[in-house]
Parts: sequence; structure tokens; C-alpha cells
Amino acid sequence: MTAVNDLITLSRTLTNTTSTQVSDADVLTYMNIVYHDLEEAIVAQVNEDYFYDYLTTDSVIDQSEYQLKTSTATVEWVKKLLWVSVKQKVADSVYIKYRLNDLWSLDRDLQYYEDNQSSWDPFFVIQEDSIFLFPTPDEVVTDWVKIHVIVNLVDLAAWWAETTVMIPRQWHHLIAIWVKQYIYMARNLINEKNDAKNEYETEKLKFINALSERYVNPVNVKLPNFNTIKY
Repeated sequence: MTAVNDLITLSRTLTNTTSTQVSDADVLTYMNIVYHDLEEAIVAQVNEDYFYDYLTTDSVIDQSEYQLKTSTATVEWVKKLLWVSVKQKVADSVYIKYRLNDLWSLDRDLQYYEDNQSSWDPFFVIQEDSIFLFPTPDEVVTDWVKIHVIVNLVDLAAWWAETTVMIPRQWHHLIAIWVKQYIYMARNLINEKNDAKNEYETEKLKFINALSERYVNPVNVKLPNFNTIKY
């Protein structure tokens, strides 16, 4: 059995519940509510480096738009964009942090900023699943832009192994603990549901406290080149 299936089995064992009473599909739905609840708690209460990562892409000469939307098996980009940094020239050894500008505050069209924005005052704007960078590059630079983000986790799948559950392994049991209250609620066991909810809140507080000192090194994720973006 894989980790997620093990958690489904564990949640049934803890609640003395059969698959006839609560189906696998329903338990998995409850587990994903838990999974994303823990994700939100980590981002809100621990620190913003827990699901921190950065995306990179190469520059395209005179192109201002670079897409944010990409995904992997376990994450769906992007939960939160933190900042953008850019290496302006091939010879540069450092990245320059670009300031965020509000698209609606610009008093000229984007073409003007593509042609005229000073490299001493670079900025970016966000529109849907893209960022627009000004000034635009005038040479091809490998890993030209780094987009620093908090990733957005995708739903758990029943066949997933433990390595694809994106919270620490020693806390996976919290998912089964939290699911208990939903199973009891589905079975109309109100007292048991309330006890399970209190148990989860206690364990979640321990979880948040334990993670508060955790430091995570970012992992570089290479974005595809977007040479064929259509305007």
C-alpha cells in the first residue's frame, strides 16, 4: 500500500468505520480538506520559506512577458508571488530585485515602458498568469529572471507514495486525525466528531510549533522558455 492509501486505512481504523459506511472517495475528499488546511496553516503561521521555491527562465530579446503558469506532480504554481529578481546582462554576477508596480497605475501603454524604462528603475507588473518586466532584455541571458514564489499544493491522489505528500513524514498522521471528525460527522456521531476536532487542533498547534524553527533551502526549478508567447 502507498502512503495515502495507508492514511485512508488508518482513518478507518481509528474510527472503527467500514468502506460501506464511508467510501474511499469520500475519505480522500476529507483528506484533501485536511492537507490544504495544514498547507494554509504552514504559510500563515510558520514562515514563508516552507513552500518557498523559485522559477527561472531565459531572456528573450525585446520580450516583456514571461508566464508564471506551470506545474509538477505535487505543486500547482503559484500560491503567492513574493518578488522577482533579474540578471540584466550575461556578464552580471548578481540579480537585481525588481519592484512591483500596479498595472492600473501606469499612465502609458506597455510598449512605452518596453522602449523607455530605465535599467536604473526596473519594475514588473502582474497580469493573469504572466509577469511583464521593464525594461525588456536586449540580449539572451541564461536564467535571466528568477520568480520567487510560495507554491500551491495539488490534491492528494490515492496512489501517492509518502514522498509526494509535501509535509514532513512524521506529521502525516495528522491527516488521519483530522479526517476522523469528517467521518464521524458523516456517521452522525456528534460527540465523537467534536472530540476529534479538539484532538486535531491540539496536534496542529504542536505541528506549527515544531515547524517554526525549520529552515528550508530553495530548490531551483527551471521554467520552459516562452519564445512562442502570443500577444
